[in-house]
Amino acid sequence: MFKHLDEKNMSYFSHYIRALQFAVWSFKMYFVCIIHAVFPNIFCDTFSYEILRLAKQLEEEDAKH
Repeated sequence: MFKHLDEKNMSYFSHYIRALQFAVWSFKMYFVCIIHAVFPNIFCDTFSYEILRLAKQLEEEDAKH
């Protein structure tokens, strides 16, 4: 039933918390992009940096499993 949780070796609760953390991060990045769209000199590299940081974090976690 919870094949995804088994594949990630996570409990339901830890998965729930992690998904909420991604939601909060996505919400923050939404505002970063909106502000950057209106004021191009603000948050010039923030979204790109955060995407690369997240990708590295996920790759490191996948390597552990």
